[in-house]
Amino acid sequence: MNFYQKSAKKITKRLYRNCTGCGLCVAICPNSAISLSVNKNLSPFPIIDAKKCVNCNQCLSRCPTVRKNKEDFFPKRYYIAKSKAKTDIENSSSGGVFYALAKEFLKDGYYIAGAIYTNGFKEVQHIVTNSIDDLEKMRGSKYAKSDLHQLYNKLILLVKNGEKIFFSGLGCECAAVKSLLRNYLDNVILCQLVCKGNMLPIVLTNYISFIESTVSSSIVSYTMRYKKEGKGYPVPAYERIVFSNGRETLSKYYQTTYGKIFASNALLMKACFKCNFRGNNAVGDIIIGDYSHYSNIDVDGAGLSLFTINSQKGLRIFETTNSLFLTDISASSDIYQSRFFFNPIRIWFLSSAKIANLVVSNRFLEADKYISSFSIAFKIYRKIEQLYRKSRIVFKKTKQENI
Repeated sequence: MNFYQKSAKKITKRLYRNCTGCGLCVAICPNSAISLSVNKNLSPFPIIDAKKCVNCNQCLSRCPTVRKNKEDFFPKRYYIAKSKAKTDIENSSSGGVFYALAKEFLKDGYYIAGAIYTNGFKEVQHIVTNSIDDLEKMRGSKYAKSDLHQLYNKLILLVKNGEKIFFSGLGCECAAVKSLLRNYLDNVILCQLVCKGNMLPIVLTNYISFIESTVSSSIVSYTMRYKKEGKGYPVPAYERIVFSNGRETLSKYYQTTYGKIFASNALLMKACFKCNFRGNNAVGDIIIGDYSHYSNIDVDGAGLSLFTINSQKGLRIFETTNSLFLTDISASSDIYQSRFFFNPIRIWFLSSAKIANLVVSNRFLEADKYISSFSIAFKIYRKIEQLYRKSRIVFKKTKQENI
């Protein structure tokens, strides 16, 4: 084994540890020596071609999971938020905050980067646009890993031409963009989405194919977070599918096969269980997500968002926005119930490899049956999780009171 082979093996090992599948290493490698693959549990990992690797270490210097966040701590402020436009809330997953802010930044000359469905709802991909029509496609939660590979070069070209970017994505995605554009961050605003975890696109791809084959019709509209009768609760509401033959299905999300797989945590990426971009390590200028508790500013129950200020740029957004209703809850213990503070827990009694094998081979009925067979164990798990969360809330509140 020569020097470059040893070096490539060492670099691969470091990149593999907490790979989020962001693909930044693939995009910036000057010799195209890196590709991404997946293991038996459908977690991504990089492969380095030793014949092409020149040991430049650009991948290590830019990888967001290898690089340490050395920025000064910013005292967060937490708000309940919702758009002032009722239609924004009705057509969004929670309080319509992303769409409302994106419209503001679009008017201010920003390009907006966000996730959309592609390939007939079988994949999720990030695009960057300055068109209001494309913002509609970015609405709504998409519980699948987004492909950023085609986005990186477009972002570089835009910022080099002096354009401003408003990027929306998960913590690992924001971290990748922040690393990529580290010399242009004055013109970049990062909107981090609260995240429980993520699954690779093959799960969604095969699920959509399975549904279409079952109904013998193609899908023309797919929503994971449909608000039945305009209500934003329970989260994550309903899965709504409209087929080309005119048929429409509406199911509680966690009663669908895809929802069960997602809720089980069985196919979440390995990095999600020790996420480097939560809590005090969050990289977004603002952080938005669901707020699932009652508030008097949501009398119609259409949905609310948790809006977190996480930087000076985020503070300026808060001070200048005129499209949101905001209520300060920084002193409330309710914020500690957000998944923003908790990593998902891997469920020991489920075989991730078995579910992955069923998903890859398009045997979703068997996957559903397998997960459902542990329904009693799931109830016990949920009770343990609830007790854990409550204990953390008490701990956080006590710690806050003692400061």
